[in-house]
Amino acid sequence: MAAYTIHDDSDDRRAIKFLESLTATNEALSAVKAVRTPHWARYASWSLFVTSQGGTTPTLDLDLIVPDFSTRAKLAAPTDDNPYTLASITQVTGTGTYHQTIDLGPGVSGIADDVTGSANADARMMTNCILPPWIVYNLRTDDGDGDEDAACLLVVQYRR
Repeated sequence: MAAYTIHDDSDDRRAIKFLESLTATNEALSAVKAVRTPHWARYASWSLFVTSQGGTTPTLDLDLIVPDFSTRAKLAAPTDDNPYTLASITQVTGTGTYHQTIDLGPGVSGIADDVTGSANADARMMTNCILPPWIVYNLRTDDGDGDEDAACLLVVQYRR
């Protein structure tokens, strides 16, 4: 059981948080961090702006994970034991620029979740849920052929 790296959340009142800027050139990179949900937030839109992606078989993945809160101590420092995936983008495999968004919150997509994304176009996925106190993001690229490049920005916007 290891504690997640915690994203700086010193200003809990901000509605928009710029979480990660990732640039990979001929390499695989990943960023895994826990983000505290502001106490006032009911909805969250996680946006992944892929500004460039290229190479032989480029891939880019984003999972939003809820850590296990079986003990109250984990509310202060979430750990990686027994997490579950709340939402994921469809793996981005195309070259070019894309905007992938995951909306979270009660009733964001009516009754059923809309988790259909796109590997090579802009897409919006929606998951009905109550926002957990922490969400962990796992943003990663692959470099299976040694020539994959990617540049992206991860942002979350909270709403009441």
